[in-house]
Amino acid sequence: MNVLVTGGSQGIGAAAVRLFVQEGWRVALGYRSSRQEALELAQETGAVPVQGDVSDPAQARGLVAQAEEALDGLDALVCCAGVALPIQLLTDTTDEQWGPTWTGCFTRSGRRFPAWSAGRAEASSQYPPSGGCPGPPARRPIPPPRPG
Repeated sequence: MNVLVTGGSQGIGAAAVRLFVQEGWRVALGYRSSRQEALELAQETGAVPVQGDVSDPAQARGLVAQAEEALDGLDALVCCAGVALPIQLLTDTTDEQWGPTWTGCFTRSGRRFPAWSAGRAEASSQYPPSGGCPGPPARRPIPPPRPG
């Protein structure tokens, strides 16, 4: 199976890249500006680095297009990239402050992601990148890679 991990060069995103590779997935490692980290992780794991900023609509679409081309399609999208939030309590974070983060990954990237749009794939998120912790993410088992 093929997955695009946005924010894949550092932190939770890098851990997701390693996990998916370990589980036999083909991985596109999305990054915005951490080129060196992305290249090092790609060399370590065999993931394919793809560059784009999910907060920019054209770049978000391009990021997904690069991943689809590099992996010959996508089965999953894992959003670990986001727009940094103010450092404050999660309960003080407004919908307007969350907006760019959700819009960047799910709306902009997802719109360009045919399997998701057709209901054949799911997206997952690890938010917020800063400004608090929403608690442990819901866990879904990673399906086995396709045979062959």
